[in-house]
Amino acid sequence: MKKILFLIFPLFIFKSNGQSISFLPSNTNSSNLNFTRMIGYDVSYRQKLFKKNYMGISISQSFRNNFYNYVYTSQATNKAYFLTTNPNNRMNSIAFQFEHKFSKDSTSAFFIGLSGSINNFKRNELIQSVELKKNQFSFFKFIEKKNLLPGIGLNFNAQQKIGNRLWIFLQYSPSMVFYSKNSLDKINDPKLILFHTLGIGLNYRK
Repeated sequence: MKKILFLIFPLFIFKSNGQSISFLPSNTNSSNLNFTRMIGYDVSYRQKLFKKNYMGISISQSFRNNFYNYVYTSQATNKAYFLTTNPNNRMNSIAFQFEHKFSKDSTSAFFIGLSGSINNFKRNELIQSVELKKNQFSFFKFIEKKNLLPGIGLNFNAQQKIGNRLWIFLQYSPSMVFYSKNSLDKINDPKLILFHTLGIGLNYRK
């Protein structure tokens, strides 16, 4: 991620009309228990192409560190377990965006765009497992990495000017990531994860 930041900020240094850089604290929910209720941030660079069309690049990190539990049934043994998980999970993403500006107002703006992303996931979990029928419990550590997973999404961005070059904005980004090609467990290893990210951030325009 640090290497990507070093790529984004030099772009902003060059003198060019229609440049902007933004920082967005975010909250992300998803269709997967391991990567939902995440908090994180997004740093993005946007460059005007022509008329009201913009192209950009963003990097983001999201984290899940709060306890959760669920009932899991093993397909191999047909036994049911109650799992309590203490996660230290994260999702890192690089996204390329194309957006169109719909507002003509000089003090407000509304953008709608498409994005394509590359995503890295890491699960680092301490799990307590209780077999429901026997009431026997055990602890185990689960670590898994999945890298370079493709995703697509939409961006809805509403901005309001609050200073000479400073804008505040609300952004909602639904997206999907193709997580696994072969899935036997719909809870822990789905083929597709749906994400909903919402946040309020600041945008600086040149």
